[in-house]
Amino acid sequence: MLNARTLLMGAALALAACNSPQDRMKEAEAARIEADKKVAEVTAETSRKAAEVQHKAAEETARIVQEGAKKIDAVDDVASKKIAEASDALMKARTDLRDATAKKLENLDKDVVELRAKLEKKTSKAESDKVMQDLKTRSELVRKSIAADLDAATPDTFAIVKKTIETRIADLDKAIADVKKRV
Repeated sequence: MLNARTLLMGAALALAACNSPQDRMKEAEAARIEADKKVAEVTAETSRKAAEVQHKAAEETARIVQEGAKKIDAVDDVASKKIAEASDALMKARTDLRDATAKKLENLDKDVVELRAKLEKKTSKAESDKVMQDLKTRSELVRKSIAADLDAATPDTFAIVKKTIETRIADLDKAIADVKKRV
């Protein structure tokens, strides 16, 4: 029986020795090391995932910027085409008005030449020169409007310039018609 008791005490002492403070410290240290490893693994995984998310966000941002730039370029192209079309339309309108007024002035100048001879027969030389000078001044106003105002006309001012030129031509035409009535 002694042997069994001795064995039982020896086993109790052995068990007590296994749970000694040093063993507990070793177990705690091992648990801390294991916890540190797990924290490091989780931190590394989190950092990897964060880097992955940042990379994807950077790629998405770059894609969005590129798409935006393409849209801006497309809008710029459309705007440039519209500006070119408007510029062409303005140039055509200027040319058409210039041609129409040139023809009208040509006809009015012929009328003035014909009137001069008739006017000199019906009125005095001084009166004839005065009337011819008035017609010449009106003709020059139209020509100056065509030369300066028409070339400087913008899409916003073209209608006003056109109206001014047409009014001056009409004034010249009316003045010639008035002189025709007198002779």
